[in-house]
Amino acid sequence: MTASIASLLLISIIPRLSSSSSDSFSGPQKFASFDSTRIKSMVNAHVVFGPVSKHPKPLLVADKPWELTPTSRMDNGYPNIIYDPSDQTHPPFRMWYDCCVKVGKPNKCSPGSDIVGLLYAESQDGFAWTKPSLGVVDFQGSADNNIVLLGTHGLGVFRDENPAEPSARRFKAMGMHRPDVALKVLQPGTKLKKTKQVGSMFTSADGINWDLGPQIDVGENRWDTHQNMFWERGGGGRYVGFTRGKTDLAEGGMNRTVARFVGSNWGGPWSAARVVHAGSGAHDQLYEQIVFPYYSGYLGLVVSYDNNFVKGSAADRTRCELAWSPDSVRWRRLRDERGRGTNELIPQEAAAAAAAEGKADEYDCYPANKPIRVGEEVRLYYMGGNGPHFGARNTTLLHASVRPDGFAGVAGPADPNWEGGAKGELTTVPLPCNGELPAVTADVWGAQGAAQGAGIQVHLREPTSGGTSGSSGGIPSSWRLVGTVTKNVTDGALLVGRGLKAWAPRGLCEIRFTLKDATLYTFGWPKRTVPFVPAAGQGASEHTKKEEKGE
Repeated sequence: MTASIASLLLISIIPRLSSSSSDSFSGPQKFASFDSTRIKSMVNAHVVFGPVSKHPKPLLVADKPWELTPTSRMDNGYPNIIYDPSDQTHPPFRMWYDCCVKVGKPNKCSPGSDIVGLLYAESQDGFAWTKPSLGVVDFQGSADNNIVLLGTHGLGVFRDENPAEPSARRFKAMGMHRPDVALKVLQPGTKLKKTKQVGSMFTSADGINWDLGPQIDVGENRWDTHQNMFWERGGGGRYVGFTRGKTDLAEGGMNRTVARFVGSNWGGPWSAARVVHAGSGAHDQLYEQIVFPYYSGYLGLVVSYDNNFVKGSAADRTRCELAWSPDSVRWRRLRDERGRGTNELIPQEAAAAAAAEGKADEYDCYPANKPIRVGEEVRLYYMGGNGPHFGARNTTLLHASVRPDGFAGVAGPADPNWEGGAKGELTTVPLPCNGELPAVTADVWGAQGAAQGAGIQVHLREPTSGGTSGSSGGIPSSWRLVGTVTKNVTDGALLVGRGLKAWAPRGLCEIRFTLKDATLYTFGWPKRTVPFVPAAGQGASEHTKKEEKGE
């Protein structure tokens, strides 16, 4: 089977703004193998998810009076986790999460009438979490708790990398706020009532003591889900935010969407939130989307929601999926096209230690604000629920992991008879070799490894006259085998064996990867810091140009 770039939803190449230097997935000349703006064609090769490992038990559970039913409820959790091993004041892992600290009805939480708080936990290793007594919020007569804010919901917490921002505002949060609820005091006997919800900004020097900032108005959106924002360098810098967009009516019910907005300053102004991603209907709504820069593009941890249900049925659930974008505006959801045959990045299944009380994430998955690379693993923290979205359930912090860059890749077939051949092939558009061989991140998973020919062969050639380094009157140069990959590598150099020459064009080059029993995750030149600017005519889409002008 041949998959042309059209079948990959080809979209025009644009250079994205570079992410901050602290980003674990930075490198403007490193490319994902499924980035359809860099791939010309795929033959007998398919997008697959990398292997996912799940921790056997919950890492954090509801065990405080302000978290426990019937008077409270750890609902969707909406975790935000920051990892900073250089922090000399706090443990390296810090988390902020949602909890309905006072509810009117057991097993239900409505942020418009019940009271939601932002809670704090920390950890030395990311597995054993503690809930310190902070003394910040007076909750029904006692400050002996881990609450940092009241009357909020779905706050997206992040450490701001904007160099223009003072240290007193290093930590930021954006999301729903109820002006009628005091931020740091809840008196005993407080009566619940339905009231107005607004979008607001919060700042903090230490992540513990928060100040209320200005309200934020981005037009037609809703704040009742996990908000997401990050600072992005380049072009003067900007904040990029994601929120719940306009809810369209669909056959059988509503259809939630994901919207995006941008602003160059923390105090605004902000562009109008515009829908950039939507599901297919009531059974496939996009509940939220956590977005983070990923080398030359962006990845989104998408939460899909199926509300096509008889109340309390197994269909009332959310799932964690994966999406890709070259510019954070145009999105396509990725699917494991072979191994799992599913859209789920994190498979929902029982956690062994939770078997006695049901499956820890059988029904619900709400990812943290960003994956975290620790050594040779990328951690995907998420809140999982063991009951229907609108029913009784226990919500706990869970952990899954993938290898570095192992979210998804392109694999060649393992079965010689599968889809017509024993090898897959992926060919790129012209890229800037500049006399240097590309590095690759890949897994070689053939049972006999290199002994049976498993691995990746890498060929290069100079492009046609459409590129600047064509050397033969518009006719491409011949493909030259320049190296191989015979084992699992991360940003690894090619193996240049006997009879091969480490050759690369000094200008642009096309790359062809031949895959046998192997998965290619990323490739390129990870140490380069200057973004690759494509040739004229391969710029931003008209949609993106209009948005940046505020049209």
